[in-house]
Amino acid sequence: MSSPYVLSPQSGYTYANAWWLRVGPHVQQHGVPPNLYLRAVVPNSENVIPGSAFWEGAANVYADEGMTERIGHAFVEQMGFD
Repeated sequence: MSSPYVLSPQSGYTYANAWWLRVGPHVQQHGVPPNLYLRAVVPNSENVIPGSAFWEGAANVYADEGMTERIGHAFVEQMGFD
């Protein structure tokens, strides 16, 4: 598995490109697993604008930590990193 982080060559910021989410019981009652694992489809999806930079992009959603059982897709945005 690749690193869960990516260093942007444009801004020098480090962004996550993999995430682990714990889902609460109210969501689990609809069949969602208690843990979700996300991995960016394109690791370096940074947007640089004058005075700011942020990461946003598509992610695959998995039901297992090994990220072999894909169960969906997501959109992730990260802001405020230095």
